[in-house]
Amino acid sequence: MIEAALRAGRRLVVVGDGPDRSRLAGLAARGRPGQVRLVGRVDDAELRWLYRHAALLVAASYEDYGLTPLEAGAFGKPVAALRAGGYLDTVVPGVNGVFFHDVTADGVAAAVESALATSWDEGTVLGHVDRFGTARFAERLRQVVGAQVDLVRGRATAAAATEGAGVR
Repeated sequence: MIEAALRAGRRLVVVGDGPDRSRLAGLAARGRPGQVRLVGRVDDAELRWLYRHAALLVAASYEDYGLTPLEAGAFGKPVAALRAGGYLDTVVPGVNGVFFHDVTADGVAAAVESALATSWDEGTVLGHVDRFGTARFAERLRQVVGAQVDLVRGRATAAAATEGAGVR
């Protein structure tokens, strides 16, 4: 992502930390002062500030669930995401983001430029996020459990009817 930002002349804020930090800091140092900032771990208030002030989220690492696009979307922000893992469930091209197929500087830069050139409807992005919210989850859970209860009751009723008819 850093190389993509440097090539495109874009600013980038990298949130999180890991064993690759010193190498990433070396890459970041090749850009203009302040072009790439490695902020490490941040508290919730700072993360909310970063999402509010971001143009978009770039999600280039594998996530099982794909939560970060939903976090960004809660602030009306679109995402450029790796076409893999949980992002396949939480990113819909043209609704809340775009995909890139591999984590190369050219691939990520092209996706970022495409996302930034798109006029995103904040209400649509927020509406997409709502599909993953608590109310939707609870309603869907009620539907699934209700269908299972009906299925079990239907089987019990059918079994009682066949027993009463002498069928075994």
